[in-house]
Amino acid sequence: MTPENLRYSNSALLTAGTDGLPLGDLNWYPDKKALWVTKVKESGEGGFLPKDYALSQNYPNPFNPITRIYYRLSKQEHVKIAIFNLRGQHVRTLVDGVMPAGLHSVDWDGTDETATKVSSGVYIYTMEAGSFKASKTMIYLKQARFTWG
Repeated sequence: MTPENLRYSNSALLTAGTDGLPLGDLNWYPDKKALWVTKVKESGEGGFLPKDYALSQNYPNPFNPITRIYYRLSKQEHVKIAIFNLRGQHVRTLVDGVMPAGLHSVDWDGTDETATKVSSGVYIYTMEAGSFKASKTMIYLKQARFTWG
């Protein structure tokens, strides 16, 4: 038990930060907040849109059994995110469709298009959105099972 009182005195603080951002999100990281444009209004609601496109490093990495890939779009765009092995062979397509502007994420469970678990190793994931193209690597580690004879 810690001697400090870490309880919030106001339950609204749990969900609302300044400028309409979630508490503990971009407001805690001003250098990251600079990547986002100023407040915009759509349908009478406030929100934030990214200035550019980006593909982030998956987390966790290395991973087992699942990892999450974050990406952002500055405008509505057709997006394709695919996984390839180191030989350049297509393993799985995670996203292939029109996505709205904003921050998005997609999970990969280490399976191919037929839902078969892939081998441990290094994989490349790519994102194409309009003229934007990016790729990153990730490591999938299966648990080793040893039997002693």
